[in-house]
Amino acid sequence: MQLTGLMLALDRETGAGLVLHPDGALPSLRAGMVLADVRAALAVETSALAARLAALSDIRAEQAAALSLLDAGLASAQDARVDLSEAAAERRDLPTPYLSDPAEVARLLTSADTLDAFAAGLAEIAPAAAAATPDFAAAGTALPLPVRGTVLRRFGEADAAGIARPGLVVATAPGAPVLAPWAATVRYAGPLLDYANVIVLEPQPGYLIALAGLGDLYAAEGSVVAPGTVLASMPGAEPGDGPEGGSAARTGRAAYFGRSAAAGGAYWTETLYMEVRNAGAPVDPAPWFEQAGDATR
Repeated sequence: MQLTGLMLALDRETGAGLVLHPDGALPSLRAGMVLADVRAALAVETSALAARLAALSDIRAEQAAALSLLDAGLASAQDARVDLSEAAAERRDLPTPYLSDPAEVARLLTSADTLDAFAAGLAEIAPAAAAATPDFAAAGTALPLPVRGTVLRRFGEADAAGIARPGLVVATAPGAPVLAPWAATVRYAGPLLDYANVIVLEPQPGYLIALAGLGDLYAAEGSVVAPGTVLASMPGAEPGDGPEGGSAARTGRAAYFGRSAAAGGAYWTETLYMEVRNAGAPVDPAPWFEQAGDATR
């Protein structure tokens, strides 16, 4: 009955009476001031919480992007591992990072009449993918020659017939290994005209290193080779078939290197021709390769 009476009494109160404190106007004023302070403090806390929620949302977005990137990298690593496992199991070559246009290279082989024309045409054939290699242009003069031997003629020097070639002629021994002087992509490996076997390396876009007069080839076209990789061997007799006979104690690479040094170059009967090209034109290899005296590796 008391509750009902109170409700009936409140129903008859005006709007102004309802907002007043039961104890009067002064307590109502104090209560309003307290509520205003509380509201301001709550507004500050709300803004801080909103900023933190926005930061958490950005972090979640970054985490999602990072997870997507990691998933893509994991998939690529798994594919590469599968390719490596299949190559090891089947004893086949690994996938190459670059492939030239075989039709263009074949056309160039049939149309080129000199090494100069072939190298210039090969430089114009853009590779399908470029391999990342160190800066060959800034390599300096610390590079060894691709083969152990003696420089017979330098860039532009004429031979006994008065013919000047835009490259180096290096005297070396039969069967000598030919090594990659710089990390490069093998743009071509095979026979060319009367130059015997030829290997053309691309140490970086715009530069080519042509090696002519080779025997057996060990580098595959389109592969990326590291410095010091055996690319080929010089033609001629095996190291054990030199002028000092083929005794078992003198055969092998160690005997070959020892015999060449002891003979003072008398056994160096083969010649390697090397050109360095920039933008399709031959340039002097002197800024890159050592040419003083005997070139040893």
